[in-house]
Amino acid sequence: MWIRVIHCGRSRHSAAGSEAGNEADNEAGNEADSEREEPVMFVDPPAPQPLQPGETPPVSGGLGLPSPDTAMAWEFNPDYQRLVMMWRQVIPVLDTLTASLDKAYQLARSRDVWDAPVSGRYVEDMTAWRTRLGLYRQAILTSISDQAADTPRWIPAAAGAPHAFS
Repeated sequence: MWIRVIHCGRSRHSAAGSEAGNEADNEAGNEADSEREEPVMFVDPPAPQPLQPGETPPVSGGLGLPSPDTAMAWEFNPDYQRLVMMWRQVIPVLDTLTASLDKAYQLARSRDVWDAPVSGRYVEDMTAWRTRLGLYRQAILTSISDQAADTPRWIPAAAGAPHAFS
């Protein structure tokens, strides 16, 4: 079982480093810069598991003669299969969004790209976007995972007699 951990930064800023050049303020500013990013972690919920090769349906609970209440044949639930496919479609899109935002965030933080006072605002904005994207990812995947947990994997097959003249 794989657990995917998403790190989103949350920045903390102090109003340090006034124009008066106070050393205590500058030291506090340096400490604030070293503590700027506190990672917020989001762990993906469990993914719905697809039908495995060789997986068999559950064994019928009743012994003896079959009753109308017990199913004789089972099929993999198509609704559960849709949730598996939905998970597989959403993960690459969310990973692409996260990777592109992380790349832009790293470029914004790099002093090689720019050394302007406005860069701090961009880094703050991107930190907020990364947090929002992590929350969005968590909400989407949790809704799929919760729905899969509430959906049975196997359902009784509609075993009807073949119709000779239909």
